[in-house]
Amino acid sequence: MPPVQGPPQASARTLDWRVLTGFWLFLAAGLGAGIALRNSNEPSAHRPTPSEAAAKPNVVVIMTDDQTAAQMRAMPRTRRLIGRTGVDFKRFYVTDPLCCPSRATFLTGQYAHNTGVTSNGGPNGLAALRESDTLGAWLQDAGYRTAFVGRYLNGYGLSDPEQIPPGWTEWNALTEPTTQSYYDYEVNENGAIHHYGTEPGDYKTRVIGHLAVDAITHAARGNRPLLLYVGFNAPHAPSTPAPRDAGSYAEATAPRTPAFDERDVSDKPSFVRNRPPLDAKARARIDSRNQKALESLTEVDRQVAKIVAALRDKGELGRTYLMFTSDNGYLDGEHRIEFGKRPAYDPSSRVPLLLRGPGIPNHASSEAIVGNIDLAPTIAAIADARPGLDSDGHSLLPYATAPERLDDRPLLIESLASDRSTDDGPPYAAIRSGRYLYVSYDSGERELYDLRQDPFELENRVADSRYAATRSALEDKLARLRECAGSDCDRPLGHVPDPG
Repeated sequence: MPPVQGPPQASARTLDWRVLTGFWLFLAAGLGAGIALRNSNEPSAHRPTPSEAAAKPNVVVIMTDDQTAAQMRAMPRTRRLIGRTGVDFKRFYVTDPLCCPSRATFLTGQYAHNTGVTSNGGPNGLAALRESDTLGAWLQDAGYRTAFVGRYLNGYGLSDPEQIPPGWTEWNALTEPTTQSYYDYEVNENGAIHHYGTEPGDYKTRVIGHLAVDAITHAARGNRPLLLYVGFNAPHAPSTPAPRDAGSYAEATAPRTPAFDERDVSDKPSFVRNRPPLDAKARARIDSRNQKALESLTEVDRQVAKIVAALRDKGELGRTYLMFTSDNGYLDGEHRIEFGKRPAYDPSSRVPLLLRGPGIPNHASSEAIVGNIDLAPTIAAIADARPGLDSDGHSLLPYATAPERLDDRPLLIESLASDRSTDDGPPYAAIRSGRYLYVSYDSGERELYDLRQDPFELENRVADSRYAATRSALEDKLARLRECAGSDCDRPLGHVPDPG
């Protein structure tokens, strides 16, 4: 991985790849602002020459599993090494708060209704994803060495544990049905199945971190930039901590926000309204799960530091974009939901996103409403890669290089899976803007929250006559979003009347 000449600047959202084909600017030290390249399904004009590829930056994406934004408290190294040397996106949302659909969106930049991946299994799970047209393949075509380590999509390895999806130069993936266990599991290591046992050195988070460092070492021997995607399975249940971390958060409690064990749920949809208040045993179970989640993230935090150290040791850190995020959040007692992640409420749909890299200011934060549909186009812009499909999102480089910039595009949050328990509530589509969350359930029930006055989503305004015009406007915009594709998904919110 030879020295990079500088990151590509990206165009404003209205510009098109066809206009910018071959256009490449370089950031002077401390100057300039990256602007996001648009993508299309037009094929690349040519594969880059070795020298062209060598000039591109590396990209490392680190993703956890079921981590809430509040649980970043357990990750001081990650906050220091990525957050304080880059941008913390405070309002980053996953557009389907469920593992498999969320990860498919990351790989494609498309909403779940366009990927077809709306469930964790069956025909609407991994089988629905067109794996030949995802992030790894795009960056391979752009001259990258591509490496995957850790948890892929739910169901991977059930039919063919030795299968390697298209687009990956190096492949180290956890296989089902051992994906969620922290010991005694299997990994497909470049087509060969390796079993890890129950010794301390087999602890899964540690092994994933070591394989990620190995991928950096392998790439440093070559002449191509690196895309490294690392999927930790922590803090997913059973949230087994590393032996040295067991009990380290024994005194921690889950966040006691005003939404915790919500006092009055009479205005909520029936799947919440019918829940009793949390009793002492439920509160103890919630706190225990949260404690173990925090403890399991402590080892992830160490491994993130080792990944950053490996990049520094190889002389690559200064030319590497690093992203840290989660596939979805989790409800730990909010709105009386003891455990869950499918609802559109903030604790399950808002997750961490930290981003550092060339041209991105230190210790910055962004309040722009952005989502996981934006990660694939961001990486494509960094790599000057050509996706083979239309993205529903846009590059985050303009918001990373100018963190004060806001976005007037709303996000769709959708949960379309039919294989759900009554605790999950019915399928829904929701629109989230800077001020409002409006949710439309297949049952006919509705929710509307004015987040400016009610950030914890306690007062459902859907029947409030003062919000009638607001509700009508959001209904119209949601109807468009739930069927959108490509650039139609990326339109500004437009006028929404304030409450009377």
